[in-house]
Amino acid sequence: MRLCITADDFGLTPGVNAAVVDLFEAGALSHASALVCSDYVEDGIKGLPERFHDRIGLHLCLDGEMPISPANRIPTLVTEAGRLKSRGRMVADILTGRVERQDLETETRAQVERLLSLGIQPKYLDGHGHLHVLPVMASIVGSVVREYGISRVRRPVEMPSLALAAAPRVTRLPVSGLISMAAIWAFRGPLRGLAKTDRFIGLAHSGHLTAAVLDSWIRVLRADGSGAGTSTLEVMCHPGFEDEALKKYEHWQYEHKCDFAAAIKLKQAFPEHII
Repeated sequence: MRLCITADDFGLTPGVNAAVVDLFEAGALSHASALVCSDYVEDGIKGLPERFHDRIGLHLCLDGEMPISPANRIPTLVTEAGRLKSRGRMVADILTGRVERQDLETETRAQVERLLSLGIQPKYLDGHGHLHVLPVMASIVGSVVREYGISRVRRPVEMPSLALAAAPRVTRLPVSGLISMAAIWAFRGPLRGLAKTDRFIGLAHSGHLTAAVLDSWIRVLRADGSGAGTSTLEVMCHPGFEDEALKKYEHWQYEHKCDFAAAIKLKQAFPEHII
């Protein structure tokens, strides 16, 4: 099996940027998806050696951050303060039709254009909170990525044998199941035909890839022969080093250092399988 290790949230903070660069240099990272709504994305790309620029994708963000579009152009997506709505509210409003499709499309295009303006032609797209596979959004993403020549979109359908191999966060299991079902539908519909990895892991343990989790995953992958073959497994991680800016995101309760160590450990366990 080929392993595609993807770091989400590139650009979030200086510590996240530094961790991503270190992992690229160590050969322990396949791709990183840029959060173009963040304050440090430009610094992150400036500090990334040019040889890794073709490994950067777009981490489409529709919640919590400041949008790229002017608030008056996307009124159904933002709060009175001009920020994108909270994730729970945004998901509810998308599913119940309380946001305008045109607003969603405007902000999606604006984020692609923002990454292009930073000198990056994204090769793939994934979603902050995986909102890209929701109904309506999947249709918009399908159209936009084809227009901009983005060939691959994340298919976040959790690999059960890995998700259950280590004790998952109980609160994440329902979310993992719902996201997986939405992704199955999306890739049978508007995202059909786009490139994707064969399998995916990271939902149930998002931000918590501890040593125990990695040991369990490695045992499963070796036992079922997944260390060989031509199929591709995407491993989502959220690496980072502690810094002052990261305190803003303490409510996520992510263990960024663990996710950094996890990528290194996978590289050590399967040195010939990282793509």
